[in-house]
Amino acid sequence: MYRDIETKIENTIMQERVNENGDVVNYTILPCDGYKLHEKSRDEIATDEYGNETGKIIKGYTTGLVTTLANYDFKENPREIYAVKEDECESVLR
Repeated sequence: MYRDIETKIENTIMQERVNENGDVVNYTILPCDGYKLHEKSRDEIATDEYGNETGKIIKGYTTGLVTTLANYDFKENPREIYAVKEDECESVLR
């Protein structure tokens, strides 16, 4: 069973999935309208026209959902999950 919860990540909608014993199994995270989610597994290494790495990262975003296990550390946020406005996230390099 899924149930809505107070979001742990700004500009997102979150639900928790609970098993038959009432234990939280995982969370689903969706961006609010006008936002996209970043999750570092979607990032790509930038390359030049010859296929050589440039040392920069192209941030990856989705309008779809991201899931985490129930024990995910939202304070440390190791997967770098956060929401940004759609018009601010195209081809962002770091």
